[in-house]
Amino acid sequence: MFQDVNYYLPGTDLNWLITQYETIQFEGKMILTDRFVPRVDIAFVFHFKDTPTILEPKQTKLPLFFLAPVLSNSLKLEINGKLDTLIIACSPSVLSRILKIDLSPADRLNIQLDYDRFYPLWNKMRKFKSTEKRIDCFSEYINSCHDHPYCPDIIDIAFREIVKDCISMPLSETLKNINMDERTLQRCFLKRIGVSPKILARIARVNYLWELISRQKATTYQDLVFIGNYFDQTHFIKDFKKLVGETPSHFFKRNLKIVKMISGRQ
Repeated sequence: MFQDVNYYLPGTDLNWLITQYETIQFEGKMILTDRFVPRVDIAFVFHFKDTPTILEPKQTKLPLFFLAPVLSNSLKLEINGKLDTLIIACSPSVLSRILKIDLSPADRLNIQLDYDRFYPLWNKMRKFKSTEKRIDCFSEYINSCHDHPYCPDIIDIAFREIVKDCISMPLSETLKNINMDERTLQRCFLKRIGVSPKILARIARVNYLWELISRQKATTYQDLVFIGNYFDQTHFIKDFKKLVGETPSHFFKRNLKIVKMISGRQ
């Protein structure tokens, strides 16, 4: 089905920004359709051949290069054609700060990148065939944008704490430890993350539970409700379906190979 799907971790020089690289090589002999499950990170997406189409919630042909934002709901994607794609997952709070990008409003399905700024980078990477050279090319670009050690600010810290504590601590308790007025924090989150702290915590929690199921450490509703610190099973199912677009019983019983590839999950 896929000629190649690979994942790479960033080096120590860029792990303050980048969480993962993903490359996709698809031969294009069939049409694939599945969901993108929201993640807590934002991603540069560079397509060097054909581009997928968003089918739901609104039909949109994706551009050759763009930012995939943090989303509050899943997307349904169609892959029709040949893919040669590099995806670079990043911390949204850090990326928006160093590139001075406003990630609000939160309902955008993709964020257009400035053509004059990013076309030369896309075109340069397109000419390389090796992933390593493309990554080196991207690294050079980022270093040209930020050439000194990155110092996290209060929004970076709040983002990390919410993701880290999504299972072990109620969001209200996590926010108490952040020295910022709640209205100001909400406004800064929409600008720097693209979603509210509440939605970020929901995304982080669902992805954490997905990881547990993938590792077969939790397989029943009772396990997931308890580990996820949900009020009850009904709340868990409602929360999962709102974010993923399917009930957990349906989602985890079907073939997840394509949805994992689309969602950047190994």
